Amino acid sequence: MSDDLKPCPGCASRNLFDGPTAIGNPERYVRCYQCGMSGAFTAWNRRASDAEIERLRAVLVEARDDVGSWGAYASPYFQEKWDLEGNIARIDAALSPLPAKKGGTVD
Repeated sequence: MSDDLKPCPGCASRNLFDGPTAIGNPERYVRCYQCGMSGAFTAWNRRASDAEIERLRAVLVEARDDVGSWGAYASPYFQEKWDLEGNIARIDAALSPLPAKKGGTVD
């Protein structure tokens, strides 16, 4: 049953439980044996594809480079006023890999 499941969003493990939420209930439930994350099958597989994530990452990298380039033309006053350094740091943080979550649910 778990062949059509995406890996765990918390730890990328494929060691997953995939079965009914309860006896007599046909809704599928998924739980990661590695980190404990759990959720309904429909929510588990609703994430963006790897190709879409990489496309969005490339767009964000380009936007970050543009912000840095355009911001260099601004005076130090406006760079500080609009927190250019902080904005670039937030984009860099968004581009860094997320730490694995322990437990939790997929909404």
